[in-house]
Amino acid sequence: MRFYIRNIPNPPPLPILGNVLDFVGSSEHLWNIFRKLGNHYYPIYKVIGTFDDMVNIRHPDDAEVNKLLIKNNIRCVL
Repeated sequence: MRFYIRNIPNPPPLPILGNVLDFVGSSEHLWNIFRKLGNHYYPIYKVIGTFDDMVNIRHPDDAEVNKLLIKNNIRCVL
């Protein structure tokens, strides 16, 4: 299953830290970052963290991907 997640587009990560430093700031800053990434990588993108990757689905109609993740026992937060 790691193969499928590896193929999801993402912003360029830093070594070891991933995209963690992009998300340091106020809640307004976080909202703007998620909106920018959602517009750029629509309909799905991932954010690479230090220990886990986070997959974001922008629109509920794109939730078919979520069914695939659950079917293959991949943790996700909606």
